[in-house]
Amino acid sequence: MGIWVLESGRWQHSGDAIRFVPADEKKTHYAGTRVSHKGHTFLAFTEDAAPGLAMSVDEIKRRIDAEPKTRPSYVFFEIDRMAYERETKETYPFRTRDVQLLNSNGDRAVTCSASAGNH
Repeated sequence: MGIWVLESGRWQHSGDAIRFVPADEKKTHYAGTRVSHKGHTFLAFTEDAAPGLAMSVDEIKRRIDAEPKTRPSYVFFEIDRMAYERETKETYPFRTRDVQLLNSNGDRAVTCSASAGNH
């Protein structure tokens, strides 16, 4: 048995900064930073309203360095489709598609990947 707290809202991002804005205007939004360190990509939240514990990027890196084979608790790490499905026994809830950005001449400037949840 467990208790789940579900929130609905939208994610906004700019560069490595990411912010969650709840649909319920009474709830506090929270922001984090996407960080890569020693082959791990994670979100570092520094606000108390965020899920998990607020922890600085330096503290998370220090914990990774101290115990390289163990991921620090309460930190959200990026996980690929196969690992997600193996560990949760559930279908991967996100899809990725390539998005082509065009410059003002209509020529392709860059192709990047965009992810979105299936639900």
